[in-house]
Amino acid sequence: MRAGKPKLVAYTVAAGSGDGGELRLYAVLANDGRSAIETATQGVPDRSSVELCGHLSEKLAARLKLKPGQIKPL
Repeated sequence: MRAGKPKLVAYTVAAGSGDGGELRLYAVLANDGRSAIETATQGVPDRSSVELCGHLSEKLAARLKLKPGQIKPL
């Protein structure tokens, strides 16, 4: 096993009101899916439900200039 920092992944996270209204998509740089959801939950308006959708390529994450703990709308 390799020692050092865990690899960061750019996840896509959807946030919506849960009533079928507007759905917003965000990019989140995190160690794992659970951390991505926690970060997104803190950054979206109250009463929004948050779900993990997938991930972005390393190239796209670099172009978005994502930083750990930051969410960016897509």
